[in-house]
Amino acid sequence: MSQNRRTGFTLIELLVVIAIIAILIGLLLPAVQKIRDAANRISSTNNIKQLCLCINNFENTNGYLPPALSSNTGSLYTYTANADPKYPYGTLFTYILSYVEQDSISNIRNTGNWDILYNTNNYMVKPYVNPRDPTLPPNALDAYGHYMTGYAANYTGLGYVLRSGTAAGTTNILPIAAVTDGTSNTIAITERIAVCSTFYTNEWSYPRYDSSWEYPPLFAFYSANGTDHKKAPQFGAIPSGSTANCNRVRATTVKTDGILTGLIDGSVRMVRPSITDATWWAACTPSGGEVLANDW
Repeated sequence: MSQNRRTGFTLIELLVVIAIIAILIGLLLPAVQKIRDAANRISSTNNIKQLCLCINNFENTNGYLPPALSSNTGSLYTYTANADPKYPYGTLFTYILSYVEQDSISNIRNTGNWDILYNTNNYMVKPYVNPRDPTLPPNALDAYGHYMTGYAANYTGLGYVLRSGTAAGTTNILPIAAVTDGTSNTIAITERIAVCSTFYTNEWSYPRYDSSWEYPPLFAFYSANGTDHKKAPQFGAIPSGSTANCNRVRATTVKTDGILTGLIDGSVRMVRPSITDATWWAACTPSGGEVLANDW
């Protein structure tokens, strides 16, 4: 007499196996996400540290900190990039191009008019890409076809050159000796989301500060918004949609646990949401004489 052999699972057994697999995946996903977040945090920390070291190398070579912004208002196409050879138009990120081994892009920036300077945004610079920023698409391009960054420079702490507009004729170029609060107490760079609402994108070489769409990669920058530039970072920012609340003047992050911040001495720390406006502003000023509170 022959016996029937089972050659597969019954439907109930198959459903049980699928349910077990689903449970295991559900248990593993949070762990995988934590590992990914930790890896992104390490990568962003390394980026910020590298940029802070580039700032120091620039200062060692030139005798002053690279300005966070060198700009003037008006048409993008009416100014010559080399009109001021010592402080050509640009942002911190254009000033340190040679120090992140991007001489070829730096040469483009230094050989033409404002239009060519603006078009340096057509190049991606890897250390300028923040892996912790979910608003930054994989190709790092905004809707205008220009590359963005997930970081911003401290306008108050690094210095600036403005030739027209609200603060026309203002030059505040700082040697490192002018940072009397201490390089370990003064912020150089922090994270800032690349896309804030439909209009404002954080383009790394964009130097014009009166635009109604792109915005230079700055924080602690005077604005028409009163004292917003003196406020602590915006945590849990909503970058788009009907509930969008991100503030382009401030350091911003969609994260709720903290924002990575690099100091002029090259150290990097996670600033927590408990920080007050007063403590943050004290860390932004290079020579205010403030003592950083315990929430720092």
